Amino acid sequence: FNPHYASPDSVASRGLGDVYKRQSLDRPKEGLDPWLDSMSYTKLLTDVHGLSPEVARLADPMLATAIGLGSDTCSALIATYNCSFPGARLKSDPLTASMNDPANRKLVPAWQNSNMHCFPGGNTFPYRYFAKYLWPNCLDGAKTPKEVLSADIRFDQLDTPNSKFRVRLESTVVAVEHVPGSQGKRVRVIYEKGGKLYRATAKTAVMSSANWVNRNILPDAPDHIRSAMAGFEYGPVVVANVALTNWRFMERLGISSAVYSNGDFGFSCNIRQPLDIEGFAAPFDPDKPTVLTFYAPLMKPGLSARDQTTQTRWELFGTPYAEFERRILKQMNTLFARGGFDAERDVAGITINRWGHAFAVPEPGFVHGLNGQESNSNVLREGFGRIRFANGELRGLQGFLGAFGEGQRAGRQVLEVLS
Repeated sequence: FNPHYASPDSVASRGLGDVYKRQSLDRPKEGLDPWLDSMSYTKLLTDVHGLSPEVARLADPMLATAIGLGSDTCSALIATYNCSFPGARLKSDPLTASMNDPANRKLVPAWQNSNMHCFPGGNTFPYRYFAKYLWPNCLDGAKTPKEVLSADIRFDQLDTPNSKFRVRLESTVVAVEHVPGSQGKRVRVIYEKGGKLYRATAKTAVMSSANWVNRNILPDAPDHIRSAMAGFEYGPVVVANVALTNWRFMERLGISSAVYSNGDFGFSCNIRQPLDIEGFAAPFDPDKPTVLTFYAPLMKPGLSARDQTTQTRWELFGTPYAEFERRILKQMNTLFARGGFDAERDVAGITINRWGHAFAVPEPGFVHGLNGQESNSNVLREGFGRIRFANGELRGLQGFLGAFGEGQRAGRQVLEVLS
């Protein structure tokens, strides 16, 4: 951990500490959520709690790599409830007194009680497990965690006429619309594969893709649906994975992750220790190869969400890969030179993931709407005709649980249509 990011003597660090430890809201619980959703997280910190804007800048990179952009464009409700940032506790809440007890603010117990996990291979593991449960032939081997994790995918079984589940590989959907003349009771999906167009029909369709895609492939969407889809802005993020021959240079410093400010690239990096799945475990050994992951949000605080996303996306795609590599290696030298870091010896390769539309920006009004208007998310949850929407961005936090929650809701909706 780089102490310059949140030095105990910094204005931002003291301010954020005040919100965590002492400051709470003296107001009734009734109407709290819409009130929080009506303002940005910056406004909650500065206007409500009277803190310096520097406190919001401290929170910016963490918010931007979780939900898209920073405090000045993020609903205070999303920042506090979805992302667990401080500032929304009520004085009347019994948890407030508990949090004011220094014994409950110790770092080690907090991490020990954390339910955050990193699966080997990332989120592919739970998806594999669900697929194996519903569709046994799609993976070789038995239905056990270890075999599901390492099994080969049976691509020849993914699109067979006798299966209840079919995946059309190497295909790009270009249009989803109600079939003319069907009185709105059939949906047509037009897709491209191998340079040719094909079509499939169904009784219903669920759009699980992001709305920056959906708004271009739903030709018969009514105006209120089009307006809701167009209301989403998307913040870009860069994620870099650095393949290391070893990480002894970090071990000498006593760390496996770092958080820093005003760097040449990103604001944090870490080596993850995946779960042990029935003996299938990646080694956590500083003398063995591993991957160091960097997160680099792109923001321009002070501008509107639309201006920020437009400008930073152009910068993202206009930056040569060689420039990304230069910044990453310079940042690693700054962080790890004292541990003996040598790029020529320790770095085997670098991959750059440029997410031009990484996260939907949950602006004020994202959950409850503003000025008496329905939120864009709620408008889309209603769908239209026999088409429904399900993606994590409707929650304002594009994580695993939100995506599955929206998928479950959309699944129930189409079942009601079919019943």
